[in-house]
Amino acid sequence: MSHKTLYLEQSFDLQSETIIEETHATYTCHQSMVTILEQTCLRFGSTVSGRKKSMQKIFNLNQTPIFPISPHHDLYCFQTHSPRADHCVFIMTTHLTHYTAQADGITFHFTSGKTKHVQMTKARMEKIMSLFSLYHLYFKNAHPLRQTLHV
Repeated sequence: MSHKTLYLEQSFDLQSETIIEETHATYTCHQSMVTILEQTCLRFGSTVSGRKKSMQKIFNLNQTPIFPISPHHDLYCFQTHSPRADHCVFIMTTHLTHYTAQADGITFHFTSGKTKHVQMTKARMEKIMSLFSLYHLYFKNAHPLRQTLHV
């Protein structure tokens, strides 16, 4: 995953396990979505499990619907369903502009003009977005940007 990644989804092709959708290209990979997420989190200093436990403790959660991959770089992602489900998609928030709710699910809209439709409820999406707002406030206040002092 990179700053250009929009989402990860399971591939049903025998030659690959994951589809990686980026701003201007689509790739396939032999690794699972969970493995890719784990490797990305490790690049930024912690495991998925470590991030999950810390978010559960800080926000008093039973589940962690959003993973702060690197809050300092504004990299977050959330899963639409359990990774064990065939229709699970990991959505990166970096290029997410908005979402629209429809009767049969949610359509995510990205800065590149691409969209992704996922079967999930509007209530679940609103819960994820409200928690995402809390994450932003927490990390903004916990790690303020350092400003240069001019004397």
